[in-house]
Amino acid sequence: MHKNILAFLAIFTLSLGLQAFGQDTNAAAAGTNMAGMAMTNAPAATNAPAADTTPKPDPAGTATGLSVDAQSPSGTFVTAAPADLSDDDKKDPAKVKKFADDKKAFDEYTAQAKLEPLAVKLSDSVGHNRVGINFMWTLVTGFLVMFMQAGFALVETGLCRAKNSGHTMAMNFMIYPMGMLGFYLCGFAFMFGGMADAMSPNNGGIATMGGYAGLNHELGFHIGSKFFGLIGWKGFLLQGAGYDTAAFALFLFQMVFMDTTATIPTGGAAERWRFSAFMIYGCCIGTIMYPVFGNWVWGCGWLANLGANFPGLGHGHVDFAGSSVVHMQGGVIALMFCWLIGPRYGKYDKSGKIVHPIVPHSIPMAMLGTFILAFGWFGFNPGSSLAGTDLRIAVVAVNTMLASATGALAATLWMWWVRTKKPDPSMPVFWWLSLYSSSTESGLMIAWELFQFMASAAPGVASRSVCLPTAPMAMAGMPCPEP
Repeated sequence: MHKNILAFLAIFTLSLGLQAFGQDTNAAAAGTNMAGMAMTNAPAATNAPAADTTPKPDPAGTATGLSVDAQSPSGTFVTAAPADLSDDDKKDPAKVKKFADDKKAFDEYTAQAKLEPLAVKLSDSVGHNRVGINFMWTLVTGFLVMFMQAGFALVETGLCRAKNSGHTMAMNFMIYPMGMLGFYLCGFAFMFGGMADAMSPNNGGIATMGGYAGLNHELGFHIGSKFFGLIGWKGFLLQGAGYDTAAFALFLFQMVFMDTTATIPTGGAAERWRFSAFMIYGCCIGTIMYPVFGNWVWGCGWLANLGANFPGLGHGHVDFAGSSVVHMQGGVIALMFCWLIGPRYGKYDKSGKIVHPIVPHSIPMAMLGTFILAFGWFGFNPGSSLAGTDLRIAVVAVNTMLASATGALAATLWMWWVRTKKPDPSMPVFWWLSLYSSSTESGLMIAWELFQFMASAAPGVASRSVCLPTAPMAMAGMPCPEP
């Protein structure tokens, strides 16, 4: 049975590779438009239909980033014409005044544009370059997050026994292509295929990368006049509405986030499950598990719209860099795996006390992996802005550094002064990584506006100071010589 499943996966993977290879990333072929739709050279009818305003994919990137994306410190360069007021809005003095102010600003911009037409043309280049910087930032930080896979592999392999190191490393290697192909097949469409659906209150395009809004089909249900999105339905295989440069950049960045979620359970179940079971899990995490919850939070699903549907809930569910979508989800999956597998035979007695500790085979390998993860996390957190032109990325990067430093120092002092009276080199690894995870927390978890600079340090020590010493060397009671 397992051989049949693996054979099917191999054939299916090959077909996906041929499909991707066959895509034309240059200009559309003659007779088709950018979306691959048939075109005609027949003359237009006398009573031509209204112009199609549906967002069109831009696989060449030449129409992504125009004057509307040009921005100065005081605001956007282009002033759009305000929408006409309804009869009810005309009765509201505040809305009437705002409309008058917006109309005045638009008239002034129009008059100035007539006097300086060259400036208006140059604004297209400015907007394109600004979006290009955001593209580059998103891709480079995505590459950093991809490198975190090497860090996870070293940490998990170093903390297991030598006889299982090959199995653990193989899982960390294979979860990357398995999760990626699943995300390419349908995961991305499920997660972001409805982010611009007009029925969702907080709908929007990929704002920092040209505002592409072609991923606009969300499946969900209504309760009264309120819409609750459950899953996206555009962008399968990155075709159709997904064949756009902004969608491709978002795909890469979110795919490596998905892979981070996927590799957390491989550490929780390391040494304890068959490789065939792992392969089945690898198929599910990128296709269904991660994308569905990701849609609810980041894809304009029902959690993202809680604040709009129920004003008393503020902004609803807010997750800046994956505290819930990535780390909580991966941790819960790992917890469920450990619960299903049960405790290791012979490790504990009937009272739950460790009687036969299982020690790691290479602490230096685990610590090297931790440094690699620390480097990759500079892509994880600052990269979540999706904007190299947002200078607050410096604040995010510094907060990320401080969070890890407090975790490592607190763990060392806790084990050295309180718990075992000896420094334990394995415990800082756990606390370092846990505090990095804490630095991704959302507005629902940390009041960034209140704590600002100190939020990354003080809450980190407090949140982890009650952590039980479960590091391998502490569990084993292994002596750690003084330096």
